[in-house]
Amino acid sequence: MGADVLRTEIFAKFEPGASYQVFVLKSPHSVKRRLRCEQFKPTLPILTENRMLKNVELNSKRLKTRNLNEGDIEKLFKIYSDKESMKFRGSKPMNKIADASKMIFDQTIEKNNIIKIRKAIIKKENKELIGTLLLECDKSFPNRCEIGFSFEKSEWNNGYGKETLDMVLEKLKTINSIKEVKAWCIKKNIASVKILEKKGFTRINQNEFPESYLFIKELKKTAHNNVYKK
Repeated sequence: MGADVLRTEIFAKFEPGASYQVFVLKSPHSVKRRLRCEQFKPTLPILTENRMLKNVELNSKRLKTRNLNEGDIEKLFKIYSDKESMKFRGSKPMNKIADASKMIFDQTIEKNNIIKIRKAIIKKENKELIGTLLLECDKSFPNRCEIGFSFEKSEWNNGYGKETLDMVLEKLKTINSIKEVKAWCIKKNIASVKILEKKGFTRINQNEFPESYLFIKELKKTAHNNVYKK
């Protein structure tokens, strides 16, 4: 068997409206399987719109986003292994360089009805990577997008959080299916809490993560906007 055949196929119970990633082997059996998969290719407009976020590139006066690449490994590890930089982040700091490689490999994931897209945030003036942006859409809540971003400690207090939030919101407003934006914030991260509140996010009661606040911002009118409580 040639080296060009040694790839991976992912098989599951295929359902209409679901999303799957399939790498096809060069064999008659795999071609047959590929045809079966394509029968269930999702056609839901909302999911299609949300997947558009994969290719989105955001721009502001000083910042822009791009895809992560292998050249970012060392800088990502520097940012995300620093305990001080990560003290307001929900997950633990990285402890090995392979963690940075995995972040790049997993920058776009579709799994269990969830689409996760991570983008590099860079400064326009010198193309330096200073943090990342995470966008997450759940098929269970197709009109909502969850956002999150983090920066290197040396870049704090430069207004990049507000600038990133502004450019994300402006883009999400142009996607018809997204009517709400969701964000989590560690309670001790006072600066980020203030940024979210100033941009019109509402704090929602929740007990799932007691050390964090849950925020929701309505971008467009929804039928259930009156069920949230501060």
